[in-house]
Amino acid sequence: MSLFTRIGSAIFGSSGAKADDGEFGLSEITSENFQDVLAACMRAIYGGAFADEPERRAELYLRRGDYYFALGRYEDALSDYDRSIELNPRWTDAYHSRLSILDANDAHEEIIRDADTVLSYEPDNAYFWYMRGTAYLNLRQLDEAMRDLERSIALDPNFAKAYGNRGLVHEFKERYEEAIADHTRAIEADPDWTDPYYNRGRMYARLGDVPKGVEDFLTQWKLAPDQIVRDQLYLRYMERYQGRIDGVAGDDTVAALTAWLADGAPYSD
Repeated sequence: MSLFTRIGSAIFGSSGAKADDGEFGLSEITSENFQDVLAACMRAIYGGAFADEPERRAELYLRRGDYYFALGRYEDALSDYDRSIELNPRWTDAYHSRLSILDANDAHEEIIRDADTVLSYEPDNAYFWYMRGTAYLNLRQLDEAMRDLERSIALDPNFAKAYGNRGLVHEFKERYEEAIADHTRAIEADPDWTDPYYNRGRMYARLGDVPKGVEDFLTQWKLAPDQIVRDQLYLRYMERYQGRIDGVAGDDTVAALTAWLADGAPYSD
């Protein structure tokens, strides 16, 4: 038992959970009651509420895990998600929350295992097809990635991120026209998501259509100016032009943007 667990048990569970802590700990959270609800959830866990109802107890762990996740306490959150799944192995919400941490840690094989589990009993879940396809993409298992992303799109024809990541699969297979088509579909489905503009712009630049590539680059920059700082080439470009982009003017500007777009690595979520 960890030090945190021992302290929590002493604070919240020394006299057992109140009869209504479990129910209140699972009630709807509002801006007015969230502290009381979470305190009840803590007391319910440490006091052994729903000991004979594993599915209800699993809900308590998921709620506390989401609270820890919001606080940035990811190890504690993951521990609670694991416990929630142990108590209810077919609860999709718990797998969904656990994927957020696995994805942030690049735990691609574990994502595939969790997706395998969910899809075994929920085969029409477009999100888990997408997440498994994206994990295969990150492992560069491109045929598997293409299969899963196509299945996700078939189930949800407006799933922007599935189109965007299928576009990356096309890129790795050097099918640049198909990549452009998928990034365009992603933009149509979610015009405020910036990654497809960048990825489509690189494809235009790679095919020699500099004006379209630059236009996509500028659109992404206008939608999310701080997002581009992920790319050091962009930082060097911005230093050269005093941190301002007022449009495309001059051969040197076009050349710099073309080189950046053509050489930049893809973004994926």
